[in-house]
Amino acid sequence: MEISLVNKKILSGEVLQSADLPALASSKLHRHRFDIEFGLDTLPTEPGLIVVRGARQYGKSTWLESELKKSYEAHGRASCFHLNCDDVSNERELFEHCSMLISLLQVGTVKRLFIDEISAVDSWQNAIKRLWDKGISRDVLIVTTGSHADDLLSGSELLPGRKGKLARSAFIFTPVSYLNFTKFADLQGQDKIVLYLLSGGSPLACNSLLQQGHLEPYVLQLVRDWILGAIARSGRTRAHALATLREIFARGGTPASLLKIAKETGLANNTVALGYIELFVSCLVLNRSVPFDFVKKKVISRKESKFHFINLLCAVAFSPYRLHSIEDWKALPRNEQGKWIEWLVAQELWRRNMIAGASMEEVLPFLSLKDKEVDFLSGGVAYEVKRGSASPEEFYWFHKSFPKTRLIVVCSTPFETDWCRGVTLEDFLLCRD
Repeated sequence: MEISLVNKKILSGEVLQSADLPALASSKLHRHRFDIEFGLDTLPTEPGLIVVRGARQYGKSTWLESELKKSYEAHGRASCFHLNCDDVSNERELFEHCSMLISLLQVGTVKRLFIDEISAVDSWQNAIKRLWDKGISRDVLIVTTGSHADDLLSGSELLPGRKGKLARSAFIFTPVSYLNFTKFADLQGQDKIVLYLLSGGSPLACNSLLQQGHLEPYVLQLVRDWILGAIARSGRTRAHALATLREIFARGGTPASLLKIAKETGLANNTVALGYIELFVSCLVLNRSVPFDFVKKKVISRKESKFHFINLLCAVAFSPYRLHSIEDWKALPRNEQGKWIEWLVAQELWRRNMIAGASMEEVLPFLSLKDKEVDFLSGGVAYEVKRGSASPEEFYWFHKSFPKTRLIVVCSTPFETDWCRGVTLEDFLLCRD
């Protein structure tokens, strides 16, 4: 079993250069390097299992290689090794590769094994389980990344008692924050927000927009290939999956039942429609927002749901509109712009929740009371999104119905009362809400 050049250098104690690590070397070709923030600021020194899920083209491999390099520099020769699962065929090979690398780790130091794209291996969790059960990995921190979010979630849940004593073992790789993006954007006001919206917070897309002023075709093709590949692997029909996305685009933030979506897209029933929706949810593209019952203090899943894009780069890649630049955005009708602004707020709230360690399920419910609604409920605070101006008088019904809940209105006209606050979209993105 051949040891990679990177691992040979680590084993012999040679200096490890960024050029030795392909993703890290590629990232240095980009003009702008963005800070990464997803709730894991420092790797623990304790053994265990860390699973990092995330969409493609958001920098997971770059982060993993950077952490490998830092870990090697901090703890010395043979303290960590790297494995790329694109070169691993099955769970048996994964077990053998991991066993061999773990056996080479230096005794008496912090031991780490970094595994990239582990979800590319079918039943990867069985290999990790065997490593633990045989006592091979019990003093090692295994750090894994993957883009098949549904597989990583279900796989990690099948490993109870085999993740060590870490306070938190599951993480979602989130988009670049707007604050981080603005450090490199030499633009003013609305144009800066539009560029960030089009990028979806993807470092690759951010660099493309900041350097070229528009999204380059290859960036969007990478995203489309990733989603279409996920559809093919799931055994679902491409035409029906794309029809489901078109229905989401058409409805925006309007509630709809799964039965209605099935009817509009030609699917057999609501169960089939749910399968397509869950595919996009597991790929971290959509969030299914269900109504929240304040009396019962729980979500009501059987009622009509809203569907929000939480990966705006993916939304751009499949949008019926050609949104590659600021000019393309400005040509959109105002009601269409309103949909995208609401999705941008959804993406930001989702990003904050994932950093804080919130569960993926039902993370952004909405409030519904008779014929009135508020777009999001997050962290005990209600959020409403308005394309234009707003005033507290419009929401006095909310204060009467939910007197103990604070309301944030994202709008163009800031205001403040003791129970409600209006903030601009930029202030909201900068976490000034």
